[in-house]
Amino acid sequence: MEKKFDNSFVNLREEANGRVSVKLQPNTLNKSDSEQYYGRVTRVTYSNQNLLDMVAEELPDMSIGKITDVMTAYTAVLQKTLANGCACKFGTLGTFYIASKGTT
Repeated sequence: MEKKFDNSFVNLREEANGRVSVKLQPNTLNKSDSEQYYGRVTRVTYSNQNLLDMVAEELPDMSIGKITDVMTAYTAVLQKTLANGCACKFGTLGTFYIASKGTT
C-alpha cells in the first residue's frame, strides 16, 4: 500500500472572517480630541505549500515531487523573464511586469 505524503502541518492558513475583512483600528497618531480610525484589511493567505497541495489535487496522476519541480522551474523562468524587462501574460488573470514605484 502506497503511503500518502501528509502535509497537514503546513496546511495552516492565516484566517480572516470570510475572504477579506476590514477591521477598524484607532488612530493613535491623531493629535485631535476626536476619535479617528483607519481600516486594516486582512485576508486568507495561502502558502506555496497550500497552493502545491491544491495543484496536486487537480493533477492526481502526478507526484507531489514532480509538481514541485515544475513549479520551481516555472518560478525561475518567470523571474528571469521579468528581470529582463519583459511582461508575462497569465490568460484571464492579467499581465504582470516589473514597474518602478514612486518617483524615478
